Amino acid sequence: MKKLIALLAMLVIGSGSVFAGFWDWSTPYQGPDKDVITLVITGNYKTSRTMAELIQYETRQPFILLPYSGAKGIFFCPAGGADAVAMEIEPDKFAQFVGFLNPKRIIILGDERYVDPEYRRLLQHIGFAPVTFSGDWNNVARDVAAFMRLQYLEKNFEYVQKHIGTYVPGQGKSIAVPATVITVTEK
Repeated sequence: MKKLIALLAMLVIGSGSVFAGFWDWSTPYQGPDKDVITLVITGNYKTSRTMAELIQYETRQPFILLPYSGAKGIFFCPAGGADAVAMEIEPDKFAQFVGFLNPKRIIILGDERYVDPEYRRLLQHIGFAPVTFSGDWNNVARDVAAFMRLQYLEKNFEYVQKHIGTYVPGQGKSIAVPATVITVTEK
């Protein structure tokens, strides 16, 4: 009888570990290292995208790029370094996709020139109350760094701005920034 109980215990413990491995593999955002804690949303402009990439670099969290003025295409940029591939989201699936990600908080970078008010309404409609940071981008970097407790964001943003400059929508030709990763040092 003791051997039977020992055998049953081993089967239960062994099968539990098999199913645990199966569960992690089959659920894309399951587990602390895969959960979306903070989702950053901004327009596909050089400065706001740079800020989103720097936040992603420090937090390993994804961001969504909304189309720049007159363009189409919403892009989900997952964390994962150089291996990560941006995924296009159909505009009518934006709210559903954000609901699927189910982030604990949403940060919007930029005012209505960067993020159309319709996207803000969609987020509120599905139950999210995003925090918006806008204004002078150096101040935005400082405020986001304090809000998210990011040690290097402000310094890295300042460094990158010296090398690529600042772009403000409505003050020149709108351009999409190619999907590249900006590498910064942690000094």
